[in-house]
Amino acid sequence: MPHAKRTRTLESVLSRCRSKLTAWQVRALYLGAQTSTNVRLGFPNLMDRIFGPEPILGDDLDDANANLQALVKTWNDLVAEGEAGPVRLSKMRLSDPPDVAELDALAERRAEEIIWFTRGLDAGGDDPKDFGPEAEELFRKLAEGGAFLEMYRELLRRTPEQKPSTLRESRGSLALLTRTLELIFSDLMTISQELRRRAAEEIVRAHRRGGPRRSVRVGPREPCPCGSGRQWKRCCGAPTAH
Repeated sequence: MPHAKRTRTLESVLSRCRSKLTAWQVRALYLGAQTSTNVRLGFPNLMDRIFGPEPILGDDLDDANANLQALVKTWNDLVAEGEAGPVRLSKMRLSDPPDVAELDALAERRAEEIIWFTRGLDAGGDDPKDFGPEAEELFRKLAEGGAFLEMYRELLRRTPEQKPSTLRESRGSLALLTRTLELIFSDLMTISQELRRRAAEEIVRAHRRGGPRRSVRVGPREPCPCGSGRQWKRCCGAPTAH
């Protein structure tokens, strides 16, 4: 039976391929990977983290291609979102007032998004110290945010009975924390883009001086430092160029 041609969602792909990750975990993983300064890091390098060491991407070639297209689309959508403005974390509908279980689930999700963002960054082999003091402070805030969420969840478990007004205040606090995390992720992505731009400029200057070409990380859509005028990903950064 031919497979449906309609666009598949990330959720449906993860289910079809029996991934243990949720769509929001994959999105956070992608955001972390896109923050890496490693130009060769893309969604294919994350497949084992998403589907395990021996991924089965489909029943046949057409099915696998449809699933891969959904993974690529999610990656590209997040790239476009980051270029347009601050990225957004996943949404979760809460009651009014929310109950303790809903608040706990939201706090757990935000803590997991921090973890998966960090794992995506780690996939590129980056050392947070290489991002500079401004980024170090942002990484410190991420760690503090994760610790706060864990303590907050523990407090919820200890005090399951809350007034409606208190529950609404907690919802507002988590909304504020969510916005803070989104800004931190976006700022880190901006810093990594600037690092790639500077590295490209350095290697171009060295190339013009006839000096040795150093191994640097360049943004995939930025001009190739060799001076060809093509994008890095279509020139020296292409897999066949190495």
